[in-house]
Amino acid sequence: MLFQIETSDPFYFHEPLTAPDKLCFYTKKMFYSRNISNPIIIFQKKQSPNFLFKKSQQYDIVPSVLKRQAMTIQRSEKQDMLPSINIGFLSTYYLFYLIGILIGWVMFVAAEEDIYDLDRKCINLKTVFLASIAYFVVVIICIQGANWFHYFFDKIPNFVQRRLTWQDVVFTDLLGTVKVLYGAVFFYPPAIFIVSTMILRKNSLDYLNRKGFILFFILGFARLACFANGCCYGIYSKFFGVSFPMGSAASAEHMKRGLTHGFVPPPSLPVIPTQIISALVLFFLSFFCWRAYKKEKSPVLFFNYVFYYAIFRFLIEFIRDDFDRAYWYNLSASQWLSLTIFLLVALGFKEFKKKAHA
Repeated sequence: MLFQIETSDPFYFHEPLTAPDKLCFYTKKMFYSRNISNPIIIFQKKQSPNFLFKKSQQYDIVPSVLKRQAMTIQRSEKQDMLPSINIGFLSTYYLFYLIGILIGWVMFVAAEEDIYDLDRKCINLKTVFLASIAYFVVVIICIQGANWFHYFFDKIPNFVQRRLTWQDVVFTDLLGTVKVLYGAVFFYPPAIFIVSTMILRKNSLDYLNRKGFILFFILGFARLACFANGCCYGIYSKFFGVSFPMGSAASAEHMKRGLTHGFVPPPSLPVIPTQIISALVLFFLSFFCWRAYKKEKSPVLFFNYVFYYAIFRFLIEFIRDDFDRAYWYNLSASQWLSLTIFLLVALGFKEFKKKAHA
């Protein structure tokens, strides 16, 4: 569990499963697991009166208002963010991730130089096999990097920090851990270097430029996943805002901050959908990065588009308003990472210019 919301007023709630004839004293708490797409509500028992009462007396003791609220909570326990699509254990959040990764797989393989055997006039199955292995190695490394960036750059609640071990941080849960997308950006070049030299035996820099557009494409789907989950949202806007439904991260965070009120978190205030804006920008970057590689063979093509993304990310952070994010000197962690990219690009450009004049 990562964080919780607790009401100040206790209430009585019928316990139908474990003790159907006992009236218990509870306070409401909202918990979120590391899989933030599946919030659950838990009632923490504070006191159990030392008496039992007959089933026929329940409705005389529990006020009708609380009965209706309890029924609402029981229904909300079964809800994910609406609309929700579930395939097995996959929620809408992970469904978008899966779609992006699978489409990225097809694009990664199709972008290989020798995907088509001209002599046999058929698809080179060996190339497909090796490229597929390389792709999923890259995906695992980038997901791991995004998880590590969560532990390094996000604000982790104290009670979660107390439970963390070094094994939790080093060997993260690839699916369950919250992700910082900048981690995938930073880990993509070394992942490409590993697979290009150890598996495919190709020039690493050219291979990175050839496959760079796939990173931005998958990150675009990751932002669509954020929109489906209601996280990574923007500031309040009455005219351009989207209100996320009950069960979303935005709904719970707004209630935690006192912006909305209710027995259970109601729909969020209207907020700017920065997730959709980010997704559109990432898809544009993916397209133009792909087209630029077809037209020119610049050795720094991928890094140019990472620089463009860093500019956009630095600016859009000013209208982000999601909770529990790390800030230093009024700048978010993502903005500091953007500034790091600016510095690295400036140093790289200076070195490149020095070599050009040598």
